[in-house]
Amino acid sequence: MPRIIQENSKLDHETVPGLLGEILKNHGIPVAVLGNADFLDEKNRPAALIAMDCQGIIASGDVSRDLLVNDDESPFFVKTDYEKLYQKFVKYARSGGLIIIHPGDTVRANDYLNLAIPQQYEHYRKKALKDADAFIGRLMRNMNLAQDLLMVITPFPSTSGYRQRNLLTPFIAAGPGIKPGFATSATTRRPGLVANIDIAPTILEYFNIPAPVIMLGHTVLGVGTGNITLNSLEYFIRMNRGIVATYTQRAYLIKPYVAMQIFVSLGFLLLVFLRKNRLKTLRPFILANMAIPLSFLLLPLVASDKLFSKYLWLVLLTTGIVLVSLRFMETLRSIIFICLSTSSGILLDLLVGAPLMKLSILGYDSIGGARYYGLGNEYMGVLIGSFTTGITALIDESRMGSRKKTSLSILCAVLFTATVYLIFSPRYGSNVGGFISAYGAFTITILMLLGIRVKSSHLGPIAAGMVLFIVLLLAATGSSNPPSHISQTLASVKVQGMMPLWDIVGRKLSMNLKLLKYTPWTRALLTSIGVIVALFYRPPHILKKHISKIPQPVQWLCGSRNGMPFSLDI
Repeated sequence: MPRIIQENSKLDHETVPGLLGEILKNHGIPVAVLGNADFLDEKNRPAALIAMDCQGIIASGDVSRDLLVNDDESPFFVKTDYEKLYQKFVKYARSGGLIIIHPGDTVRANDYLNLAIPQQYEHYRKKALKDADAFIGRLMRNMNLAQDLLMVITPFPSTSGYRQRNLLTPFIAAGPGIKPGFATSATTRRPGLVANIDIAPTILEYFNIPAPVIMLGHTVLGVGTGNITLNSLEYFIRMNRGIVATYTQRAYLIKPYVAMQIFVSLGFLLLVFLRKNRLKTLRPFILANMAIPLSFLLLPLVASDKLFSKYLWLVLLTTGIVLVSLRFMETLRSIIFICLSTSSGILLDLLVGAPLMKLSILGYDSIGGARYYGLGNEYMGVLIGSFTTGITALIDESRMGSRKKTSLSILCAVLFTATVYLIFSPRYGSNVGGFISAYGAFTITILMLLGIRVKSSHLGPIAAGMVLFIVLLLAATGSSNPPSHISQTLASVKVQGMMPLWDIVGRKLSMNLKLLKYTPWTRALLTSIGVIVALFYRPPHILKKHISKIPQPVQWLCGSRNGMPFSLDI
């Protein structure tokens, strides 16, 4: 137990090993654990970790080898004695409470993978699953699911699952308050997908015990038609295939895109220095760089889960977007088309529940568990950049008088406000960091469009306005919003004061610094900064010359630059 506590103390968020068991013990709820996955002289009894108290103790149960029987046809010549295990369950069920049962045979079959030929391993695996299924069926026939809760949990993938990076595992629940259909929770907001952190809150909910704010998960619910059909199983298979594909293929698609950004940036710099008359040859590649995020968003509509299919359709979609944009003869108009198309696509997808972002390479990684819904950080950055670039470039291209430009700037402020709301709203974007970034960038951009020179003394009022904006949004929509990490943070602040908020700021800052060190995007960022710095010095006055031609988009660039410090702590 001391080692478990020590290892958990290294995490970037607060954890209390044994919290579930401690809460149940303090409320007088009996807890028992039955079964093991022992073999030969090795003890393997991890099920106790689920409901031990903070001292590592479970008051009752049986994890001894008395629940095993010798069997020459099983891995390691031993298997679970399901009759004894069932009788133990009947004994402890009389006292009620939480009973954790570890059949063990599936673990032993998995551990035998490297000691058997594939056919033999497959035989052991199917036999273990069949025996466990029969045992679960017997339990269900003797349970009253109108008042008893049954959860079948697979805590970790099989060895073959790890090798294939197929890391999602089955979960089944039945009991009071759980409608037949797909399992879901406020953690994921996705039918058919729950997180391991949802298990403890679901158990506490069953016993009418409120979950402490330190528990990050939410109660598991059932949604859907109520009937599991072949179509339902196909949905699970398709969803799992898509999530695994995103997890395994992400690097293979992101790294070439980053390399392309670096190549185009350096190519632009070399042509400026050596062959200015050839700069137009880079125009399609620059536009392609801008179009790829939209292609990534549209990719789930046309590409299969195969990597080659995604490469092929990524090239076709990007080429199509670039060809359409080139029909606008001027480069600035091509940029406006791509930027506004990209930002509109992201916002529309967000409004209908983000079905494309959920499967996009720039979207979520459900296996990593960083985000399951809302607006992810990659598309948050794309949205802010593309929307402000498109709007400010449109204002510049319109060549209106100062009075009309003021009216258009006010209209932009309305659009920016609506976008900021969608980014922040727990129902849509649920991205506080994105809200801070967007608010800072949009506000400074609007002020500059109105001819107000932004000074450092303005940052305080801007920050105060941001806080007021948050308060107004929460007051207007707080009761109607679904549970989210935003509401969970507010609950933590109510109970523990401002300390959880400072912990989040410190954790996010530390995470961002780590990302700067390891993410491939850092290389593209540093290359872009290097190119801009180089252009400040040679050729002389080239940046000043181009800035004077397109003042509004440059004002967006200044706004984004000043918005970056707001987002560093998110």
